[in-house]
This record gives sequence, structure tokens and C-alpha cells, in this order.
Amino acid sequence: MRLFPRELDIPPEEGFDPAKDIFRRQEFGSRLTTLVCQLEGPAVLVLDAPWGSGKTTFIRMWRGQLSNAGIPVIYHDAFANDYQSDAFLALATEIVAIAQKELSNQTAALRSLTGKVYKISKILLRSGTRLASGLDAGDIQTILEEGEKSLDDLHDQLKETEDHRVVFDEFRSTLTNLASQLIDRTQRVEKRRPASLVFVIDELDRCRPPYALSLLEKIKHFFSVDNVIFLLPTNLQQLETSVKAEYGAIDAHTYLEKFYHLRIAFPDISSVPDTYLNHLYDQLLPQSNSSQAFVDSMKEELGRIARARNLSLRTLERIVTYLALLIVHERASPLRTGSLSLAFVH
Repeated sequence: MRLFPRELDIPPEEGFDPAKDIFRRQEFGSRLTTLVCQLEGPAVLVLDAPWGSGKTTFIRMWRGQLSNAGIPVIYHDAFANDYQSDAFLALATEIVAIAQKELSNQTAALRSLTGKVYKISKILLRSGTRLASGLDAGDIQTILEEGEKSLDDLHDQLKETEDHRVVFDEFRSTLTNLASQLIDRTQRVEKRRPASLVFVIDELDRCRPPYALSLLEKIKHFFSVDNVIFLLPTNLQQLETSVKAEYGAIDAHTYLEKFYHLRIAFPDISSVPDTYLNHLYDQLLPQSNSSQAFVDSMKEELGRIARARNLSLRTLERIVTYLALLIVHERASPLRTGSLSLAFVH
């Protein structure tokens, strides 16, 4: 028996397959596509929904819809990369990868891009969390107090800071031009030029708080350029918790608003389609005529509870898994104690 359903196989260019689009979100995806086609970057959009709402499945289908419409799109799983220490490099690697795939003949542009990525990575590695802010007042005061020799150090550090800014500006300019080339190369089938490259960053709300916030900061400082739109499918409430965990008792909601321009509410599941519950039953429940009457009654009851409580997909999966374990346990030996039920509670 399985403890969780098989993950849907959604190829990058498949789009919304009716057999897999159980919640009929293709229409919502089309409206979202229309929006990003009209917007001219830079822009950061948040697709907000609680955990277990099916955001990742939707995004994988939507990515295919964009690709089929000739809109350049990058998909990045932030949670799969949060073991890394450098959020900038994680994002830049995705940019380089699509450039190598789509613009392999533009060798000079690729060399320029990879060279700037390398330079910025070295700068960030040396400076830690201080990006292009340069020296603060305390740094300058300390240097001045150390005497004339330190004035030379001050001059050197100020020059280094200015050099860093030049590198950062050159990277942003290169990224803008690269996005424009990708747009030109992957025009939509109706031959109208899409406005921007779409960069989707998924699973941000599952990352370690320091990495999630570092990634948001890197988007703001380095990747917020013309011709690029970011879409962040995430749970804003959970991100606010990450902000508080990292920075203490601050206004986390206002802090996060600095990093995005528009919040889009993901369609909720006001009523759970029977097709999804049947999908779970077929994959997780053991098949047996002896327990069919019990299973049928539990299916009906679970459907009523799910609709009344607006349960998340993840919660439904867990409940059906528990139901399957209960059936297996009952077959092996009729329930004599409450041990299994207690395990569910814990």
C-alpha cells in the first residue's frame, strides 16, 4: 500500500491536461497568462494561498501554458535549493541555463553574463550579507579615528564600493538585454511579442527563513529589471512568520510589501470535487469486497466533512492515508485497543 498518492507527471510543456486539472484551474491560469503578457517588468507578483492548496501542481501546468504560448519562462524550486548559502547564485544559475539553451549561438553575450555572475558571487562571498550598501557611518568614523593611514584605507574601500556598484549595474543591464533576446526568440504563436520573461520561484514558504529572505532581497537588488516578471506562489502568512523568526518583533506584513508589487489570491477549494477524492481512494485504499461497504460509508462521510471544513488537499491526503491504515489493521486483527487511533492523534 502507498502512504501518499503518486505525484502527477506534468512535463514542462504539457499545460492543463483535463485529466490532471482536477480543480479546473485552466481558466484561472489563462487569466494569469493574460496579466503577465500585458505587464512590462520589472514586477514581482505573489500568488498567495495556504499550504496544501495545490499551488505547485497549478504552477507546473501553467508553466506549460506559457511555453505553448511562446512566453519564455523559468521555473525554480527554492526549497530544493535552500541548502545553498548563496541565493544569488541559485537564481543566476537558472538564468545562465536558459540562456545556454535558447541562445547558444550568442557566445559573447553568454560569456559576458557568466563573467558578471562570477564577479558578483565573489563580491557577495567577501562581503557577507552587505550588498551594495558600502560603508556605514560607524565604519567611516572608526577609520577616521585610526589616523592618516586609514584615510587611504577609506579611499580604497570607497573605490571598491563604487566598483561593486558598476559590476551590479552591468549585470542588471546584461540581464535586461538577455531577457529581451529570449522574448524575441520565443514569440507567441500569434506573433505578438510578450512583454516579459516570466521567472517562477516555487516553494519559497517552505525554505529556511534566512534563505527565503535572502532570496527575496537578491530579487530586489539584482534581478528586478526591465523585461522580467517574477511570480512567487507562496503562503504570505508563513513568510511573515519567517520574517519574525529572523528579525524579531517587527511589522512583518509591511516588511514583505517592500518585495512585491501585487498580491493575487489563489482560488480556494470551496467544495472538494468528487474526482479528487476518488483519485485518492483509487491510489491509497486497499481494494477488497469484504470492506467495501465500510469504505463507501467513509467516503460519503469524508466528502461531507471536507466540504464543510474546506480541508486542504494535504489534509485530505493524510486522512485518506489514515483510513487506509485503519482498513489494513482491521483486516489483520479486529480492533481490540485504541493504539492505532492514538497514533493518528499524535
